[in-house]
Amino acid sequence: YVNNQVAYICGSTTLLKTFDGGNTWKSLSMTAYPVSLSFVNESTGWLTNYGNIIKYNAPQCSTIPKVVNNINCSDIETIKSGSWTDPTTWSANRVPTSTDDVIINVGHTVTNSEGTIRAKSLNYRGGTLQISSTSNLILGN
Repeated sequence: YVNNQVAYICGSTTLLKTFDGGNTWKSLSMTAYPVSLSFVNESTGWLTNYGNIIKYNAPQCSTIPKVVNNINCSDIETIKSGSWTDPTTWSANRVPTSTDDVIINVGHTVTNSEGTIRAKSLNYRGGTLQISSTSNLILGN
């Protein structure tokens, strides 16, 4: 566990992450599976695999570490509180579009002060979306 909500677990062919204290788990695809892991925060950790020690930044779909084959980016999740229009707020390191399923994770607040923001769907996983009266949220594509 990184904190009371975020944790990672690995097995011989599996790497999983939870954002809700273990109630649900998301599979992360790997080409080489870790034997052990240790995380220092929600997104940075170290994996070992039969003599290899690899720094792992998760989930960063735009900067995939060498052991990762493909992290599923069909969902874009918050990795911190911040502005909707700030790419560093999101797991894919880009602003969500009308084709993205968006998840706002526990403890994260996403804000937007003006303009239109779009997503295919929006799921609150304990987080908050704050938009001003000059903003619009459009869901669906």
